[in-house]
Amino acid sequence: MLVGEENVSRHADPGTPSINAGVQAAVRIAVGAAVVAAAAWVAWEFMAALVWAAVIAIATWPLYNRLAAIGGK
Repeated sequence: MLVGEENVSRHADPGTPSINAGVQAAVRIAVGAAVVAAAAWVAWEFMAALVWAAVIAIATWPLYNRLAAIGGK
């Protein structure tokens, strides 16, 4: 008998998860939300610049397409 073998059930499937799939999904969503919240908190000071960059990119996209067509890209 190996060390720690007494804690292993001989009938348990080793591929069976030990926690409920619903709990695992909830934890995954919570961790993802925490990561997104942390990223938003870090980037908060840059949000105004990012919003303006998006506005400028969207507003100038037709001009870019025309210039790209003329330039052969």
